[in-house]
Amino acid sequence: MDYKITVKPLDIEIAASEDASLLDSLLAADIEVESICGGLGVCGSCKIRVLEGNATERTQEEEDHLTDEMFEQGDRLACQTYPLSDLVINIPASSSAGS
Repeated sequence: MDYKITVKPLDIEIAASEDASLLDSLLAADIEVESICGGLGVCGSCKIRVLEGNATERTQEEEDHLTDEMFEQGDRLACQTYPLSDLVINIPASSSAGS
């Protein structure tokens, strides 16, 4: 099933499959997100914030890089997060490739 992902601050909508990580969906839509480890969840550089909607449960890789407070604010690693509904996400400047 495909979901609609609204990407802030770009105000772009992309389609994302429940079978693809948000990182893969963003890259497929030519939205560059920092990912030093190539999406393995070991570098923590692809941090995003889920503002609205439901995504998969956090992974051990995410727990290694993000605090409970960060999770409560919606912070996730794009490479470890899969949509379970339409989402609104924010890509912070620190996660934009080339920043």
